[in-house]
Amino acid sequence: MLAITEAINRKYIYYNWLIANDNDNFTILKLAEMLSELTHMKWSIEKVPADYALKPGEYVVDRWERQVTGKTIGHFRLPDWDSLADSQTVKYGKIVSRRVFRRVG
Repeated sequence: MLAITEAINRKYIYYNWLIANDNDNFTILKLAEMLSELTHMKWSIEKVPADYALKPGEYVVDRWERQVTGKTIGHFRLPDWDSLADSQTVKYGKIVSRRVFRRVG
């Protein structure tokens, strides 16, 4: 909780304290900076196409999307782990892009 609160205070994560059900709450705004702060190592992050093949030393998070009436629902997950036990977006959607993490320096 301390890390999340500090990330909100540093504007790495968006959170509207006045509107708890703001759809943008917990949107990560500065992921590379937040990861660098948490790990004490410098990181870069790049958005790449869904078919991007990882190179040695790179880490990836997949961006899944599914279309429902009137909107697109997105979900980020690791290739081998998902924070949601039964993600409907993964079950009925597809990978549309990837985020590649690389250590800098």
